[in-house]
Amino acid sequence: RGTKAEGYLERGWEICQDIPGTSGEEFNRALKDALKNGQTAVNLIVDRAAQMGLDSDRAGSAEVGRDGVPVSTFEDLSDALSGIDLETYPLFIETGLANLEIFMMLSAFCKKKRYRYEKT
Repeated sequence: RGTKAEGYLERGWEICQDIPGTSGEEFNRALKDALKNGQTAVNLIVDRAAQMGLDSDRAGSAEVGRDGVPVSTFEDLSDALSGIDLETYPLFIETGLANLEIFMMLSAFCKKKRYRYEKT
């Protein structure tokens, strides 16, 4: 389906499974393995702390790493996406309240990697 008349016929469905990880590095390793085994898109779900807009260093331990990847710094996001070509793989991020912060980190990440925005 989708937003175009051709629906999925022009471009097939993406395979975009949730990837667990308690750190950016762990997520990255699992993601690279999934991409080698047929996954066609990246689905990054940030942890409960980030979704509530809390910094991992100040959030309660029950929220950090819960239901997603801890992403409260540029380095956290860089670790999670290291070595992933975002011009090849579509990226979906579930951010909760941290949407602006995550978007700014992602924007800086793409600029540093020299990705073209129209391709990411």
